[in-house]
Amino acid sequence: AFPNGCFDVDMASVNREKQMIFEQVLQNPAPKCKLATIDLDFLGERSLQQELAEVGFAAEKPSLFVAEGLIMYLGPEGKFKLISDVSAVAAPGSVWVLQFLDPSEGPAAETPQAKHGLTEEEARKALTE
Repeated sequence: AFPNGCFDVDMASVNREKQMIFEQVLQNPAPKCKLATIDLDFLGERSLQQELAEVGFAAEKPSLFVAEGLIMYLGPEGKFKLISDVSAVAAPGSVWVLQFLDPSEGPAAETPQAKHGLTEEEARKALTE
């Protein structure tokens, strides 16, 4: 279990779909730790820090952050906002599992969609600033 609890952050429409699956398909399994579902549009005005503070996130405790398949939907500015938002709430000792598509490798590098991906170089720079 996670002593800081679990915080499932996603867009409201995605959270509704996940809740439906938990209720109708999985028969509402009991969470193994405190769980807070947060509706947040990462491209909106609200920050992750604001949303987490409202549901009791202990910012001074190390946490595990997981972002799978999200970066490419956030666009050129949103991907850096996400990195900034997570960095703002990640206490020393925290771990971030960031899965992303590096468009600089392979045939996608020359497409207009490449700007939506995150290169390894961009990730390293954004995470060490």
